[in-house]
Amino acid sequence: VGNQGFSGTPLWKLRQQGIVQAPKIQLPPTEQEKEKERELEEAQVANVLMDSASLGGPHVGEKVNAKPFVRHVLVKDLRKVAARTKVALPSTGLFAARSPVALFALFDGQSCADASPGPLAAEWCARHVHTKLLKNLSLLGPSQTNEIFLKATLLKTFEDLDKDLLTGQPSIQDGCGAALLLLVGEQLFAAVVGLCDVVVCEGGASASQGFETRSLGANQGRCHLPSEARALQERGGAIFLENGRSCVRTATGSTAAISRSLGDRAFKSEGEALLSCEPEISVVELSFAKGNFMLLLTSVPVTENVSV
Repeated sequence: VGNQGFSGTPLWKLRQQGIVQAPKIQLPPTEQEKEKERELEEAQVANVLMDSASLGGPHVGEKVNAKPFVRHVLVKDLRKVAARTKVALPSTGLFAARSPVALFALFDGQSCADASPGPLAAEWCARHVHTKLLKNLSLLGPSQTNEIFLKATLLKTFEDLDKDLLTGQPSIQDGCGAALLLLVGEQLFAAVVGLCDVVVCEGGASASQGFETRSLGANQGRCHLPSEARALQERGGAIFLENGRSCVRTATGSTAAISRSLGDRAFKSEGEALLSCEPEISVVELSFAKGNFMLLLTSVPVTENVSV
């Protein structure tokens, strides 16, 4: 007796081989629309969670395919990221009335203590800064959502990045500088470490009024600054000039041209670190109705060759 046109192969085997497709469940039109919206939202959130880009190529003298030393972070809607990751942001004070919250950051491996910079610390910080910041923001109490506590939150975020680099990432030996902006409503919080900078360009309501520029990170990171030189000496460093540039020498003979950084394991012993990770923190009120603003986060090549 023939098999009357059937192969005799079990149906499950045919499905496994891809010959017979498993039946698809057809969702009602309304559910299909909801599913599309969910997929779109997930795609958008994925971009917001870590929308990090690298501009420019590798450092001079490095291979063409080498990792760039500068990493950028752009989180346009930190509230959406918080909701997606189930982190509760404050809802009082500066965070009341669902004021917009955004994060912009730059990490530069060229702003490190070692003479041979690397990209690893900058890349690690770029991937983890938003989670560190969100965690610290979520710890703010209802009466702590003001300028003073937000400054402390940024300081704690930088300390967390530095500590985790030094204690949790033994394979990362290099360091980096950083320029970070946290926008809460019309309040702009800037935190800068190393040879990076944040430049605020403020213009009037009309083009004829011109614009003014302000540097928010020029008072730290450089060994020639009196306050920085004094702090380095108090931590056991010796200030000297090398090719007309102020540098610091450790007790073991290592030298650095910066006073602050994230990472840089060789310059931060377990007892007393020579270099600081404390950022210079500033607050700028952005009155959008009264003027126009442009914000620049700059790395070493810009800060060393352009004066504001």
